[in-house]
Amino acid sequence: MSEVPDMKQAFLASRIFDGTTRDYRTNTALLIEGLQIVALVPQSQVPAEYQAVDLGSLRVLPGLIDCHVHLVQNGSADPHALLQRESNEKTAVRALLHAFEELMHGVTTVPDVGGPSHVTLAVRDATREQLFIGPRILAAGMPIQMTGGHARHLGLEVDGPHEARKRGTHDAAGRC
Repeated sequence: MSEVPDMKQAFLASRIFDGTTRDYRTNTALLIEGLQIVALVPQSQVPAEYQAVDLGSLRVLPGLIDCHVHLVQNGSADPHALLQRESNEKTAVRALLHAFEELMHGVTTVPDVGGPSHVTLAVRDATREQLFIGPRILAAGMPIQMTGGHARHLGLEVDGPHEARKRGTHDAAGRC
């Protein structure tokens, strides 16, 4: 994705909740330069160089945080079955789609708490480098757990600290 040039936009909102007080700001403009919010100003004070985008009756609030996600999983009854039958590459594409969907629902930060191989780390890096649009991803990477443990489908199963240290730098296929 190419960088957004010095585009200047003013999003005009009837109500903005910025989290600094209990009340909404009314008839306020959110000034954006490129990908950065630079100011909140009264709509009457929007500089002429800003392209105005009227949001009508929509309300603006800070980005949400989804506190526990696995971007590699879908919402099916058995998300592990999907992971078992598809390649890591296809799983990465699916995870990128899930990241984009999170952002489209107002979620701007997700801690991804585990995924197979290095998929979630690659998705995190791709969104950070703006190759794809997505939220900020705090990725745990591949889980390491005891044999038969909770996240066994997402990472490495090990028995004991020595095996964990030995296998901790390898993915599920034994690759470094």
